[in-house]
Amino acid sequence: MFPEMIRRWREPVFATAEEAEQTITNQLNAAVPPGWRLVRCESENLAWDIVKQDPSAGDWPLQDYRLLITRSLDYVILTYGNNDIGCGGLNHFLQQALVIETAALRGFDLAACVHQVMAHHKPNEWGYT
Repeated sequence: MFPEMIRRWREPVFATAEEAEQTITNQLNAAVPPGWRLVRCESENLAWDIVKQDPSAGDWPLQDYRLLITRSLDYVILTYGNNDIGCGGLNHFLQQALVIETAALRGFDLAACVHQVMAHHKPNEWGYT
């Protein structure tokens, strides 16, 4: 697995944005755990939210993790732990995220990436302000 991944590192993983969208959507549908749902972000290019359904009492009601693919199709970005508390300062635009090159997805399952982020990082929380 790893020798093949390394050998093909600089080869594009996706030929088109449409191929990336279909592949990532299929993988995300399989990766989203119970209690969460997948929402395609129509306002952004190649972005999805993994939204918490029916938050428990005491949990903030608008929680998600966001997955974005860069326009170049070279990176997958998973955001976590961000919120909109305050008046829209630089801290809102410098978001917390983990990034993986799409070439690495030849050796690591996207579901494993999603589960890793969700297991070790708090979700984004929106709607405070």
